[in-house]
Amino acid sequence: MSSRNMYIYTFKIYLTPLQDIVFTNFTGTITLSMILNLLDKVRPGLSEQLHSTRRPKPYSVTPLFLRSYPLTGIKPVVARAQSTLWFRVSVVGDLGLDLLNVLSSMIGEVVELFQIRARAVISNVEAQVRSIESLFSPGSTVFRVKYLTPTRFALKKPRRKDKARYSFCPEAWRIVKSTLRHWREHVDTHVSEGLVLWTYQNVVIMDFGPAPGLRSNVVTVRLPRGGVARGYVGFALYRVLGKDRENIRRLWALLRYAELMNVGTGKSMGLGVIQLEELEERNSRKVTGEDRTS
Repeated sequence: MSSRNMYIYTFKIYLTPLQDIVFTNFTGTITLSMILNLLDKVRPGLSEQLHSTRRPKPYSVTPLFLRSYPLTGIKPVVARAQSTLWFRVSVVGDLGLDLLNVLSSMIGEVVELFQIRARAVISNVEAQVRSIESLFSPGSTVFRVKYLTPTRFALKKPRRKDKARYSFCPEAWRIVKSTLRHWREHVDTHVSEGLVLWTYQNVVIMDFGPAPGLRSNVVTVRLPRGGVARGYVGFALYRVLGKDRENIRRLWALLRYAELMNVGTGKSMGLGVIQLEELEERNSRKVTGEDRTS
């Protein structure tokens, strides 16, 4: 087993706005711009080198959060001067160490919030390191996924010139397929493509619904320069029907990786931010009623 990219670095970056700010658009592009700017402090031109490739990026961000609420643009939100905003950035491999050194020197610095002409102070940075090996610890056979930002999964286009097409259905096998592509690009620990089929056959959705305050599971958010992003926001409850312990460990490794790196398309700019919650088997029927079997 190679030692390449055996760790994931996550940083929770706290910002203090210097003026009142009204957020009406998806803010993941703001946080991504900040991180790309910081990457150029690691090495000039690094952001262009990484961001211009069509291959999965070794980093991802979340949008800005005000307390626990993600600023996705679904509803306008005002952040008052001297309030606390935060976002998370995750990096696979040694690039995380380089970013840690840069962020450590930036505490107390004033930064521009690109695209909205506002400024904020980096008030604090919290860093965590997680090994790839630790992701393989056993997990529950019943779990809930909260989709905090629009999540979408790319579909194969009939013709190359056709517009991109997406599925908004949060099936577990789609999470595994999307995450496995990113995993195989950046992590040397082997996970077989066969896990996608196993998940399709053995992991079912027991329940799903929209996020609190929303009528629909599928929402559209505005991006800068007139763009839009559409995706699933809400929760889904899953049960693993299969008994293969090794595949359950591999499934949980990819789920935890997805929680750190986001899932679906647009993950590097903060789409597909998810939160995992393991549930006890004996409580699952109280949550969803009848069980589904294949």
